[in-house]
Amino acid sequence: ATVGYCIAPTIITTQTEMGRNRSGSSTTMASMQSTTAASQASSMGIGSGSGNINSSDLALYDIPLVTSPSQASTDFEQLLHNLQSISVDPKSVRKAACCAALIETVQERRQNQNQQQQQQVVVSPNELFLATLAALTSLQGTLEQQVKRTDTDTESNNNSSNEVETTALPLLEILRQILPYVAHPSNNHGALLLHQFGTVSRMLRMFVALGYAYTASSSNSTGTNNKNSTAVATSGANALLRQILKTTTMLLLITPSSSSTTTTQEAEKEMAKLLHATIIRMFHDVRPKVRKAAFGCAMDVVIVASSSNSSSSSSSPVVQQRKVIADFLWEYCHAVITQYKSSSSGSKKKNDSSNSKNLIHILRLLSTSLPYADDVRIRVRFGDDCLALMGGGGEGSGSSNKGEVSMEVIRETLITL
Repeated sequence: ATVGYCIAPTIITTQTEMGRNRSGSSTTMASMQSTTAASQASSMGIGSGSGNINSSDLALYDIPLVTSPSQASTDFEQLLHNLQSISVDPKSVRKAACCAALIETVQERRQNQNQQQQQQVVVSPNELFLATLAALTSLQGTLEQQVKRTDTDTESNNNSSNEVETTALPLLEILRQILPYVAHPSNNHGALLLHQFGTVSRMLRMFVALGYAYTASSSNSTGTNNKNSTAVATSGANALLRQILKTTTMLLLITPSSSSTTTTQEAEKEMAKLLHATIIRMFHDVRPKVRKAAFGCAMDVVIVASSSNSSSSSSSPVVQQRKVIADFLWEYCHAVITQYKSSSSGSKKKNDSSNSKNLIHILRLLSTSLPYADDVRIRVRFGDDCLALMGGGGEGSGSSNKGEVSMEVIRETLITL
């Protein structure tokens, strides 16, 4: 498949050259290594938007693969209880309020449709999913209008921040936690999620655009009176982007592949679009916390994909889709290195600071993710890339000014191989 990658202002079209025959002997050793590495992920503090793959996230990723239908039903009822539980944490209070409102919306819809719901759970995963999606879509329109007024209206700026904190973040977290149940094989093999994937993808991409527009409009605010509101708005935008990363990662890792070739190709294009608009875009964010969250989510993808590939469920449609997402990440990293090398081959002046920063970010990511690659050929490929960078850079131990990348950064990546 041919995939387009947008790097800086340049569009690079690269072919998926991994050519990975995952059943061949060349992958056996890598699979064993990646399984061991994945089992150590939590203790090493690598992955996840919060800095590590915690047990609750791993359990959610595994639901479509290992949970029986009866256990999935029981677990979903427990999830509803947990979402509505109130503790001293203000986040749990807001999440409980949003979940209660969603359940009430579903019940009202049932009454309007005169549905007889005898001996049925309060809500089904599909009903809660559709209600959450509708609420987020409606909220998105409200935030769009508020962002347009933030340049001149401080009150609108504050309202936007409140909406993000009290509504957007809880709804996105609820969506993240219910997605595995919507994708469960017992739930018509995730047919609803496959059908709605494009809608969810567009919604998440629009929230990313809102997050960045929100930050930009807040930074343009001037005057002493706006300083406090700007700080609050920036914090809210950062939290929004990090939550979007977590929800996007869950969506990408639990969505099954389609049985139709045409549908699969369309779904993979949509997944690539979502991946590039969220996780990959934030690889290069100027804010360290956002960038770290993006790196963590990429680590989740790599670790979960490699561990799933060596499990008994390796033929599952969900596992097959995880391999595709991981390959998209590897190809993007290769595309960044290729662009830097091609710019260096002529005049070094072509490698501006943007190219160098992008390369440094990718090398930092590779230094932590390559040990978890599920195919030894991936390591060989990036090893060759790093050697080419060292041979063609000529920077010695120099700095990264004027587009030059320090040899030390490249060596750190090579060491992990």
